[in-house]
Amino acid sequence: MLAAALERWRAEPASVGANDQTTLTSVPLPAVPLAASVLAATPEGSTRRRGGWLLVVVGALLLALLLGLAAFLLFGSGGSGQTASPSATASGSGSTSASASATASATPDPFADARAASKAMRAAIAAVKGPDGLSGREAKDLDSLLDKFDRALDADDPKAARDSADKVAAQVAELIKHKSVDANGAARLQAAADDLVAAANALRD
Repeated sequence: MLAAALERWRAEPASVGANDQTTLTSVPLPAVPLAASVLAATPEGSTRRRGGWLLVVVGALLLALLLGLAAFLLFGSGGSGQTASPSATASGSGSTSASASATASATPDPFADARAASKAMRAAIAAVKGPDGLSGREAKDLDSLLDKFDRALDADDPKAARDSADKVAAQVAELIKHKSVDANGAARLQAAADDLVAAANALRD
């Protein structure tokens, strides 16, 4: 049968191939339209192209980020340094001012001894005031003279301070002369008055 079929196929290949069921025929696959193949290939190609563009965009963003970071570190550091310079200058000026203030504060008061002598004089007056010492009026007169002495110191007037100290010493001498106080009180008043006059005379004009 195979031999007969082969002979027939050789004689009439078209008809035998079409009518004989024993003949193996090759059935061509339907041709795929060009548009369909393009459409079929397009998603994969598009995906690849999108992947490539995505890589390019990501790379560009990373490059821009690195460049921005480098610019910030370069120019930002310079700007920070320039901004900090006035602060440092202000801090330096503040430190200089503080040092000057501390130096001024450390300068001794030229009237310190005179003020201390005035306080000692007031303490002596208060100590000898009483029934066996200075009367209220006598103590008040001495205190008034000391008030003038203190005001002269506050006004930075050494001459007026010396005049007031001399008046206090003269008043004390007068009280001792009239025996307004006992010997101990007189000695204390006299010593305080002498210290007051010495401190006032030590003041520089």
